[in-house]
Amino acid sequence: MLFAIATAISIITSVIWLTFIYKLDRYNKEPFLFMLKTFVAGALFSFLALVLNTFFSKMLGNGYGMLLVGLVEEGVKILAFYAVVYKSKEFDEPLDGVLYAGIVALGFGFAENILYNMQIMKITNHATASLIIRGFMPFVHVLFASVWGYAIGEQKRYIAGKKMVFAAYIIAAAAHSFYDISAFVFPLFSLVIVIVLLFLFIGKIKNLNRVSPYNNFYLINCPNCKAKIKENSQFCPNCSKKIFIFSGLYKIYCPNCQQSVLRSWKFCKNCGKELNKFNKERGDE
Repeated sequence: MLFAIATAISIITSVIWLTFIYKLDRYNKEPFLFMLKTFVAGALFSFLALVLNTFFSKMLGNGYGMLLVGLVEEGVKILAFYAVVYKSKEFDEPLDGVLYAGIVALGFGFAENILYNMQIMKITNHATASLIIRGFMPFVHVLFASVWGYAIGEQKRYIAGKKMVFAAYIIAAAAHSFYDISAFVFPLFSLVIVIVLLFLFIGKIKNLNRVSPYNNFYLINCPNCKAKIKENSQFCPNCSKKIFIFSGLYKIYCPNCQQSVLRSWKFCKNCGKELNKFNKERGDE
């Protein structure tokens, strides 16, 4: 009975998080079938993590094995991400790094729970309520994966390199391992890790939506060729100049009529275009 309940909770948790992740993308919704493909990839790669975790536990003992859990599981998730997502045409905005990393993590966490529950049921017929608690674990996997997912998104738009991605992987792996260890030794600390990662996750989502190429902010002048370009441009499409955005230093223009406007305006005084929503998204108001 507990096995069925735990499995149902894992399914419900995954569906809720998939829906949540889908709604986070404000400007270019991801196709459901590709999201499902990514979820399945995360689930399948969890078998590789199971093999590696078993190997290290037998070779180094359970204690050393727990220290390596983060490195193994976050590494396996990254492999799934690069195998399915990185070169896909669907990975076309910075936010997708976090979103698809989260979907890989959901598939991974879901399959991991099922495998863990089946192992416990083989060992004993008296499964404990801890199986039910594990049903919520995909949520935690999403937060860990969002760390390196953000770095890969920055790599995709040429803001970060391989060093940043590797550093993010180490941070995510360390947080993962410390979470697993503290869950047994000092549960309160594991809760702190989750809260910190959750705040970082929410904060980064807003910023990544703002720099989406599908989000039409105000226009600015390219500092090199003076062409009018999107404020969130990484490169000028006219002269290829790399753009470093210091929004307070640029003169801005209405995205509709391209006339000069002030950030405090709620409507463009030339064409009537509503500007208030741009200000709210930017945090200017």
